[in-house]
Amino acid sequence: MDPISAIVSKTRYLIFVKLIGFIINVNGTVFGGVVRDFILHNYAHCAFHEKYSEHMDKFSDPEFAPDLGDRLLIPKDIDCYLDDECFQKFKDILEENKYEIKEYTNSYEFLNVHANTYVIKPTIPKIMLDMLKQFKVDPCTFNIKIDVISNYSLMMDTIDYECNGLTYSGDMTPALNMYLSSNLFYNVVAYQRKLTQIINDIVAKRAIEIKHNASRRRKMISKDFIIINKNTQKPIDTLIDDVCVLCLGNIDIKTYDKFECCEGKYHSNCLREIKNKCDTCPCCRAYIDTTT
Repeated sequence: MDPISAIVSKTRYLIFVKLIGFIINVNGTVFGGVVRDFILHNYAHCAFHEKYSEHMDKFSDPEFAPDLGDRLLIPKDIDCYLDDECFQKFKDILEENKYEIKEYTNSYEFLNVHANTYVIKPTIPKIMLDMLKQFKVDPCTFNIKIDVISNYSLMMDTIDYECNGLTYSGDMTPALNMYLSSNLFYNVVAYQRKLTQIINDIVAKRAIEIKHNASRRRKMISKDFIIINKNTQKPIDTLIDDVCVLCLGNIDIKTYDKFECCEGKYHSNCLREIKNKCDTCPCCRAYIDTTT
């Protein structure tokens, strides 16, 4: 990773930390992949410092200590719960800190994702803008997308893997989502044991499947997670490739369509529907070309 890329990556990480702090400060809850990715990042970050303290100049080099490559992992977006009152307080904090917030017009409602999506644009100092311009880095690189739900129960309904079932609220200490902790609420020992198990699974990149969804399974595998059957606790070796990501209908693997960003497969008409309604891939969230 070149020096400018390292600066961009570190800056994005710090912006994520700040936004999560804003959300927590207004009594919101952060959940899902961002918590998982922060656990991976922090574990690899600490392990690198402990093991390679004399090689900190190599920290941003992905080819050095690739087994701790997640030290460079930065989440792609933030999923959070904010009721109407908390969301207004969140917007006030953003304004105080000179962050812009704009509603993201593209929608995933057709994927049964019930969230309001916003793009947060932080204020970048002029000296850094000049540097970005010099190195041809788009300032939009620092924009962060957040998906906001105002119905707490939806946060529990969206859990597909145990490793995606942790939250940040109150501080940035991981906690169990209510879906996972409902039977452990009055048993502190069992609660802590379950939380530790999930954190260990995240570090080991084990994803215990709660709800089967072909596209979500494909996404977790693309992140190098091993899919584990919840009942047998054994790895699931097969990836169902004959299912359309959008409609989950059977698909002919010889005539499917796909985006270039990942291996998700679609019926031709389903892929067109996605292009008409949003500009990011439902599987990996990468931006897609909607003009072709």
